Amino acid sequence: MKLKLLLFLFTFGISTSVTAEIVLYCNSELATGFFKENGIYRTGNFKLERYTVKFSDDYSEVKGLDAHLIWECKIPFNNKKYNTVICMSKWNIGETFIYNKKTKRFMNYSAATFGFLNNGNDTNTMHAGTCEKF
Repeated sequence: MKLKLLLFLFTFGISTSVTAEIVLYCNSELATGFFKENGIYRTGNFKLERYTVKFSDDYSEVKGLDAHLIWECKIPFNNKKYNTVICMSKWNIGETFIYNKKTKRFMNYSAATFGFLNNGNDTNTMHAGTCEKF
């Protein structure tokens, strides 16, 4: 009987320690960027993207933007009155996802390391749109 009670308490303790996630379905409404064509940089329209993102319950991390990484997020000036959350890829190569909790708008930047700034062939893009909760 003591073993059953111990197992019950252990199981209950684990289940209450799981943190909730905030799951959003985001659709880009605008997409633009720079690409290199025949040695010349041009602006262009890009394919609209859809993202299913999962924020941690305190908005300190987000998953779903890159298959392999959890992005770190911050609220500007550590001030909770701001509704904007800024998330950076752990690759530290200029990828940024910015989300406003109140307006539910987002911007997703991909400033490729070997793109325009370094005269490379990578494409630099920006997507903007809105999100809704699942």
